[in-house]
Amino acid sequence: MGWIDKKPLVAYSPTSNLPKVELGDALLIYNHHHRDKAGKYSGMIDERAVIIQAKITGNKTRHPKVTVTSGDSSSKEYALYSKWPSFMLKHKKYYTSPFNLPHPLKNNAPFPYAFYLAARKSYSKHPNWRCHWMGAPSNFRKGATFRQGIFYLH
Repeated sequence: MGWIDKKPLVAYSPTSNLPKVELGDALLIYNHHHRDKAGKYSGMIDERAVIIQAKITGNKTRHPKVTVTSGDSSSKEYALYSKWPSFMLKHKKYYTSPFNLPHPLKNNAPFPYAFYLAARKSYSKHPNWRCHWMGAPSNFRKGATFRQGIFYLH
């Protein structure tokens, strides 16, 4: 897991009117390697990555829903997470080649490239907040229904 808050930024093509936005707050990468009986590396079986966008809310009672908070940055982040247009990563003065992820809609649900984690600013005993951090996939107004630990198991 790596902390990527504010670095790198996502930039779109010059012809796009979409503003730059942070890629996310954290990046979780999973690599499953195959080893033979002697323990030697023999290839990659599976690899996955997911971007985590963390949000803090002062709401102690309402069940958190994607995008958790409102505002300019939340709108820009959700535009990326819901549509996944072609984008580049910007680091200082340099840009990567464009990334073109598969279209985010599959049976009308986004691929899980990004998840939101919501946290309370302060303690609450309300039943809608079963734990400090709760999460949801990047699907607008999707309720944050699972706990952080369950997220890491997927």
